[in-house]
Amino acid sequence: MARRSLSVLPTQVSELRRRIRHWRKTRTRRSPMPGDLWDAAVALARVHGIHPIAHALGLSYESLKCRTATRANARPRPQALATPFVELRPGPPLLPPPVGTVVEISNTAGDKLAVHLAAGRDLDVVALAAAFVGRRA
Repeated sequence: MARRSLSVLPTQVSELRRRIRHWRKTRTRRSPMPGDLWDAAVALARVHGIHPIAHALGLSYESLKCRTATRANARPRPQALATPFVELRPGPPLLPPPVGTVVEISNTAGDKLAVHLAAGRDLDVVALAAAFVGRRA
C-alpha cells in the first residue's frame, strides 16, 4: 500500500487538526479529548486509514484504532417506533371475594389446602389440620 503524504489528505484533516490544536491550547490539564473530535477523527480514519490520520492529527495510533474498532462493531440503535396509547381497563376479578371464613393450611412438603366457608358455618380447624398433616401420600 502506497503511503500518502500529509499534503494529499483532504482539507477536512487540516480543519480537524486546527480544532484539535485549539482544544489542546485551551483545555484544562489532563482532560480527555471531546467526543465530537474523536468522532470526526474516527470518520476520517475509516476513509483514509488509521495511521495516516493518527499521524496527521497527532493522536495515539492505538487509541484511534481502538475507537475505530469499537464504533465499527457498535450497531446503530433502531429508532423507537411510535406506539399509540393503549388504555387497559380492569376486568372482573377472576374469583369472587370470599364471603365468610377462609382456612389455608400448608405442610413442609409444599402441599396446600384452602377451605372457603360460607358465612355462619362452623368448622373444626384443629381436626382439619390434624387430618391434613397426618394423611399419607
